Amino acid sequence: LLRPSCILQVDGRLESIAARWEPDVEARQVALREGPKDGRQVIPAISELWEIGAVPGDELNQIVDLATRRIRLNPTDADAYLVRGWASLALGKIDQGEADFCRSIQLDPDSADALLARGTALLLRGKQKEAADACQSALRSRPGWADALRLLGYASLESPLVALEYFGKALEAAPAGWFHRIDAATMIDRLQEKVVL
Repeated sequence: LLRPSCILQVDGRLESIAARWEPDVEARQVALREGPKDGRQVIPAISELWEIGAVPGDELNQIVDLATRRIRLNPTDADAYLVRGWASLALGKIDQGEADFCRSIQLDPDSADALLARGTALLLRGKQKEAADACQSALRSRPGWADALRLLGYASLESPLVALEYFGKALEAAPAGWFHRIDAATMIDRLQEKVVL
């Protein structure tokens, strides 16, 4: 297995956990291991890779440990809370992940990444309305963001026409090589069948 890691400045040195945008999982795993040294780029990579189980648990625990050390050094580091939250979520610790996302939002209220992350945790807890509200807040910070529109689609599944609209908007807004393109297109097909029936 490749060893993904996270860029977090700890004790004056940089640990390497970073990612760059690549079109496939293998390339993303390589990017996590070897990517550019920009801490903010770890967030989408971890959030995408945990969804498909591409980051092993021991690596996620290492990410949690590194982020925790970073938080101890700087308790106002919103990005460290966000990174630790994603890793906790991937480990199945939804409450811990959501708590970290909330703390990140307190420190950086306009962070679309933290707002979307909290929406993800809420959706995993079955709180569709609150998840939708978090996604709407993320969209106010980052209008037209395909990831937030996609999550809104999932939060709206009880209303197939509304969900269909959000997944469609997500595809329209998506950049080339968007990681969730196939998922959004599949959901559109499923919802269209449901609406027709």
